[in-house]
Amino acid sequence: MMENFIAKCLALSASLALLAFFVGSVHARPSAGSTRAYQNGMTLVNHNKYRAAIPVFSEAIRLNPGDALAFYERGRAYLNCEDTSSARRDLDQAIAMNPSFAKAYFEKARLFSELEQNELAIATCDKAIALAGAETPSFWYKDRGSWHVLLGHTEKAISDFSTAIEREPKEIWGYFSRASIYSKTGRYQLAIDDLSKAIALEKHSERSRFYQVRANCYDKIGKADLASKDRKAAAGELDSDWAKF
Repeated sequence: MMENFIAKCLALSASLALLAFFVGSVHARPSAGSTRAYQNGMTLVNHNKYRAAIPVFSEAIRLNPGDALAFYERGRAYLNCEDTSSARRDLDQAIAMNPSFAKAYFEKARLFSELEQNELAIATCDKAIALAGAETPSFWYKDRGSWHVLLGHTEKAISDFSTAIEREPKEIWGYFSRASIYSKTGRYQLAIDDLSKAIALEKHSERSRFYQVRANCYDKIGKADLASKDRKAAAGELDSDWAKF
């Protein structure tokens, strides 16, 4: 009798384990409907229609509750709609499902910055960068640098802007951000060098502003002729922009 009872228990345990495996497999595999809903949500996000994307991602999550990406994207959508509590809930869920989800940590860092919790933003961004490693986008460093600026961490900000420039040397805002710090801390020639690189990169709508800032730096080092030349260039850029309308 005891042997039969043990055999039945073992058979039942095996059956339950098999059932759990199949149930888990079903949840792990996205259905065609959940994939379609996720893709539709991404289409809306790519057109900056964040509010409209939220219920679409909710449908993707309903159809596939184990989809960390859907939670992440809905969290991003909530954040862009300034619903920080819902955004944090979804980003925390995405991280709980995938603890190495670097992008989710970065969006959570953005969330903290929106709440003016810049120390937490930096700490969370540190985690995101550590997870992303060599794949870290340059703008993560740029954003972390801007949070360091707000906390008065001048040299850390310069380091982050420098890394952003190294990773994306043709992006103007890394140069401008670093130049702004150099200018405010009296390192005018370094600021001029960065502004010159930003101006030379390409013709863009911010060149007038860059000329103005560089003119101020030239004034500080006693080069009034170059300052005057930059102010004329700035005015020319503004005239050019107005002519486009």
